[in-house]
Amino acid sequence: MLHLTGLSAQQAVATGRLQVYTTQYPPFCYTENDQVTGVATDMVVALMAKMGVSPHIQSLPWARALESISGPANVMLYTVTRTEERERQFKWVGPLMSSHVVLFAHRDANLVIKRLEDAKAVKAIGTVQGYATQSLLRDKGFTNLDALAGSEGGNPEKLMTGRIDLWATDNVTGIYQAKLRGVDPAMMKVVYRVVELPKYLAFSKQTDDQIIKQWQAALDKAKKDGTFHKILAHWGIDDE
Repeated sequence: MLHLTGLSAQQAVATGRLQVYTTQYPPFCYTENDQVTGVATDMVVALMAKMGVSPHIQSLPWARALESISGPANVMLYTVTRTEERERQFKWVGPLMSSHVVLFAHRDANLVIKRLEDAKAVKAIGTVQGYATQSLLRDKGFTNLDALAGSEGGNPEKLMTGRIDLWATDNVTGIYQAKLRGVDPAMMKVVYRVVELPKYLAFSKQTDDQIIKQWQAALDKAKKDGTFHKILAHWGIDDE
């Protein structure tokens, strides 16, 4: 549980508590040495500090994390891509930051993707089960998706060894995962930029509106006063 302290007037939540969850989505959020970390985690902790909130964040598998904000009041999950399908399911604060869904190919691949439909002609596109990228492409009629369970971890090697022709991911995650798996990002090239994906905090639909207002106000302030810029710079991410 994340205990709320120092919040005046409405007391933010009648119960005095807000449950905060995250998942494994490096470099935005992940667990290292039993500690939740990541660029989005640093942002959320910074927002908590501005509101006088003591941080306590629990990491859950992605499916359970989404389920956690589908029922009880005063539950928050980060980071969540705000899609049309999810729009009415949750309340939103953000965006924290943006990334872009791109199609990575091997640097030496002789692939030209002038429009998204061209990617339907390749044998296999790597993605991850349940991720927004998989849903986006599947909804556009793609049947050549090779979806990993759990995380992006295996996709850089699969791209390098030719087991997939393209890797659909966001640009920040792709570069991070490549480095993590010992793949030089210079060996990959972006052959198509699909869409921008702003990252948000998603709150359960029953969450008190005062919480939403307070978190959004804190986020807006963090953008204006340079707090977020410093965090992005620390993680080596361009401030778009």
